[in-house]
Amino acid sequence: MLFTHFGITGPLVHSLSRQIIDDIQKGRKVVFAIDLLPEISETETDSYLLNLLNNHGKKLFDNILALLLPPKLIPLCMETIEVLSNKMGNQINANERKRLRLWLKAFKLEIKGSRSFAEAMVTLGGVSLNEIDSKTMKSKLIENLFVAGEILDLDADTGGYNLQIAFSTGYVAGENSAKHFLTYDFK
Repeated sequence: MLFTHFGITGPLVHSLSRQIIDDIQKGRKVVFAIDLLPEISETETDSYLLNLLNNHGKKLFDNILALLLPPKLIPLCMETIEVLSNKMGNQINANERKRLRLWLKAFKLEIKGSRSFAEAMVTLGGVSLNEIDSKTMKSKLIENLFVAGEILDLDADTGGYNLQIAFSTGYVAGENSAKHFLTYDFK
């Protein structure tokens, strides 16, 4: 998962996008909870934070957060956990440390929607596979029509699978349409 100027993206998001958009369209709230310190358990996180604050107690709290977070997340963190920017590390109390720990172990990001169709990496919908002869990619409904790739209602996880679907169905459609039209009577 990657953080961008517009939200999140990456293979994880692409793989979940069908379900995410379906849930949003059904009026459901979609929230990602992200562990920003996955290498340590929640119980170890409190000790880790206490040591960090003790070792850097004379620094401003936001400067200590810079040891943990990307710069653009620091103001959001401080606002969410309700710690003033002029507070020193040695002034952080147990309740504030707990709020920080909970925020770091379950950073919540509500998903509001998707980017435009023009920017899509994954699409959904198209010609139903029930309407296509899978051996030739010829339409069962429209004479002399062969379909392939993104026009099909077919998608897969990221990792080249969608490209493979496009290449494979394109090859089959091309081969069979060439055979079909070489023998077709255009009268």
